[in-house]
Amino acid sequence: MKRMLSLLFPPRCVICDELLENDHSIFCERCEMIYLAATHAPCIACGQKLPRCNCSTEKLRDFHVKKLFKLFRYVREERNEAEHSTNHIIHLMKEKRDVLCRDFLAQELAASIRHSLPDAFENPDYVLTFAPRSRSRKLEYGFDQSQYLGKRIAKLLSIRCSATLIRRKNTGVQKKKEREARFENMKDAYCVKRNLSLHGKRVLLVDDVTTTGASLGNAAKQLYNAGAKEVIGVTIAVCE
Repeated sequence: MKRMLSLLFPPRCVICDELLENDHSIFCERCEMIYLAATHAPCIACGQKLPRCNCSTEKLRDFHVKKLFKLFRYVREERNEAEHSTNHIIHLMKEKRDVLCRDFLAQELAASIRHSLPDAFENPDYVLTFAPRSRSRKLEYGFDQSQYLGKRIAKLLSIRCSATLIRRKNTGVQKKKEREARFENMKDAYCVKRNLSLHGKRVLLVDDVTTTGASLGNAAKQLYNAGAKEVIGVTIAVCE
């Protein structure tokens, strides 16, 4: 069956749409080199490759999110082909039903977490949750990308995934707003489900992309209010 499907729908590179010789990768050789270059970029704080560091951003530290796992940088204004390619991966993950792309990114993040935070694996003291998508965006695209990533990462780490947060207001499209307006817009956007306690738990919080940190930071605030011992950010890309 799998062979028949590959003949009818041959695998293609998720970035450039070039036909692939096999389905062992989601990239052609050229685009794989672009992706590897993005993930091998050094952290400006510790100098390690981005997937091997857990440095947070200045704004997220204000919300007591002291660790942030990420794969590559997000660039708002694309300046070259490489930046266009990584932004296209984000577009696929957020707006397209590309399960292969989301599964690949989940595997990459799980590997990053296991490398830098090995005690999280199969540890009941850890729980994974996600910043839920707004109802209007979920209806528009038919899925919640952070929820999907969260469930996959939790399964790979053998820890519990809990839909802890509720999005209680529609905040619209954040990327069209200025920095301070984003934080004001996300204020009180989330709440924790009633009668749910996170007392003593270390929480891995998934948010697909972190630019200003407004979404992840405000979600973390609610998790701390519910008793979380520590909140650790998990994101595909970060804007430093």
